Amino acid sequence: MPLVGLSPRSYFALTLYQITALFNAEMKKAGHTLNNHLCAHFVMSRADLFSIIKVKRLRNFNEVIREAGAIKDAIGCEICKPVVGSILSSLYVQKKVCLITVTNILIRSLGTMSTL
Repeated sequence: MPLVGLSPRSYFALTLYQITALFNAEMKKAGHTLNNHLCAHFVMSRADLFSIIKVKRLRNFNEVIREAGAIKDAIGCEICKPVVGSILSSLYVQKKVCLITVTNILIRSLGTMSTL
């Protein structure tokens, strides 16, 4: 495939795709099986886990591991705990922070809260 006329971003994406394809091919040649599982506790991709958490409206790690985890009573690991935390915060915390900010602005504009 000629690379003439591609933007730097497109070239990088193409290169990254080629590197990933090469890595996967070499791993298969070496006899390794490949999957996109997040970790041993969640046998699905991060995108799939995000969808499950959003659709089922799960609110904490215990609910997530119980509903979507491979091991229902697991405590998680260094991989899945931050990922679940990131997903939960991206779905729920932003709305609360925005509400708190708006509330603080309203309170200050009414003069019922002293500013520091």
